[in-house]
Amino acid sequence: MTSIDIESWANDVVKEYLTTGKPMDTSIEKLATEHALNRDQISRVVEAANTSTYVQMFNSQPNKYVEYVPADAEKIAEKLFGTVKQAAVSEDDYNEPPTEPKLEITEPLVKLAEVEPENSSGNEDLHEYYKLSSLDTRLAQSLDEVDMHYQNDSAILYSLIKQAVLSGTSFGNIEAALTGLYDDPVIKINITEAREKLAQEIFPKKLDTTTSNLGTVNTENPLVKQAGMLLKHAADYKTLKAKRTELREKVKEHTKKGTVANVLKGVGAGVVIGGVGVNEISKTRQAQAATKTKMQQLSTNYSR
Repeated sequence: MTSIDIESWANDVVKEYLTTGKPMDTSIEKLATEHALNRDQISRVVEAANTSTYVQMFNSQPNKYVEYVPADAEKIAEKLFGTVKQAAVSEDDYNEPPTEPKLEITEPLVKLAEVEPENSSGNEDLHEYYKLSSLDTRLAQSLDEVDMHYQNDSAILYSLIKQAVLSGTSFGNIEAALTGLYDDPVIKINITEAREKLAQEIFPKKLDTTTSNLGTVNTENPLVKQAGMLLKHAADYKTLKAKRTELREKVKEHTKKGTVANVLKGVGAGVVIGGVGVNEISKTRQAQAATKTKMQQLSTNYSR
């Protein structure tokens, strides 16, 4: 099962959910049965489906309050496989390659939390503030998730490029085909990184950067499809980032309103956004500054 398979299945699930209202759990359960998916593979399909649904609904909703029933990997897996029992650790466990770390999300990605203080008394400004704050938290989680998928698929693209080069394909032809089909900074940056990394890994052999008459690029080639996946992640990231910037401005506006300002003043931890004080957010941002993710590095170029 490849990331392309996951994206394709997730798109089918989302399309059926948005057009017919069929629960995503039901669709993914059927997919898992037909393709003999394990728990980890089910989780990846669920993550892709939830993110895709969120982005599509967010773009189509005039009020930007996205509410729907997200797919639940645990419920699907429990229905198919039963409850997981704790297994004893054996020596064989250490002979397996390490699995890729995953983003842990303790709550559904897009389910809006109904969080209101006891003294809200139905105040519209305060109610609006908490809804906006909850959505801001979900947007932050979505950005992290899209970034995780981007980095994973970027690594897969490099592996495919390396495999093709070692099999005799000119890197120059690969570069010409991908940049010719996708005239986009995201692809160009990945190609540049691949060139630099390959030059080191195949040294002292020289990287072949010559090009020949390519003809028509085969859009069904795995390399081409994988590059297209990166563009989708980049587009989703750009959309979510722009919407979050817009949303945070609205949150700031609400913090200046009387009722909201009085409640937040009583919290005593700075302006609360999504349940986290501004001071804590600032510290987190400073800690992350030295280790920017690929999507953060690309976002400036991509927005041009």
